[in-house]
Amino acid sequence: MIKSELLIDNCSVPHCLMFELNPIGTVLSTVNEGIIIKANHAFFKSTGYGEEAVGKSSIELGLWPDQKERLAFVQSLKEKKKLSAFPITLRRKDGELRDCLCSACLIQVNSQLYSVSATTELSNQEPTKEALAHRDKTILYQELQLSKICTTLEVLLEQRNKENIRIYEKISANLKNNISPFVEKLKEEQISSDARMYLNIISNNLEKIVDYDTGFETLSSKKLTRTESLIIDLIKQGKRSKEIANLLNVSTAAISFHRNNIRKKLGLNKKKESLSTHLHSK
Repeated sequence: MIKSELLIDNCSVPHCLMFELNPIGTVLSTVNEGIIIKANHAFFKSTGYGEEAVGKSSIELGLWPDQKERLAFVQSLKEKKKLSAFPITLRRKDGELRDCLCSACLIQVNSQLYSVSATTELSNQEPTKEALAHRDKTILYQELQLSKICTTLEVLLEQRNKENIRIYEKISANLKNNISPFVEKLKEEQISSDARMYLNIISNNLEKIVDYDTGFETLSSKKLTRTESLIIDLIKQGKRSKEIANLLNVSTAAISFHRNNIRKKLGLNKKKESLSTHLHSK
């Protein structure tokens, strides 16, 4: 649901234009993951990135050279709800580091936290009194703009969330009434063991979609590929790497590669917990 931006992208409200036309780099992102949902032209120009940055996290892009600084920024934003001229260092796409001042506000829609941030680059030269006065004026303007943008985006995100829930419930009801009964009928038929295994995978994934609480956000939020999702289902069924390789007609080395990627995406790469144990605990 995070990537569904229809209400925001199609918005003609003046404050949305204010977001786009703001001369200061402005970004709407998730707080915990740092996934960029929307960014304006000034942000792309100052960082060297383009539209390819949207949908990726600031960590993936390497925008924060110091992760401790990012954690301090996130923690302060959660505690204070608003930040003014918070000193940070950002890394451009070309690797150049820039000292900046960042103002941000926190938006919460249900359990999801978002931030709208505006970042001003600092000059490397010793600031004059006139330059400092101009900077203070810019920061004040930046905060006024942010306040208006945050108010509008909060309303739009609420609307988007309600619309997503409505669509989700409609899809869930259609699957439950029109697909699931026939899957259950198929389970009663005499079919091969491989066919039954794939049927179980289909059945399990249908249950995830139909069950609103678990939903299909659980895996999609981790950006798993189709192959990785299939391997996860096979691991949950107790299949070992060699069995999975035979079923998918690939080498065991390929399965090991996918398992390592899955561990990274699930945050297990630095933990001793096995992938199988972790998946069965969910």
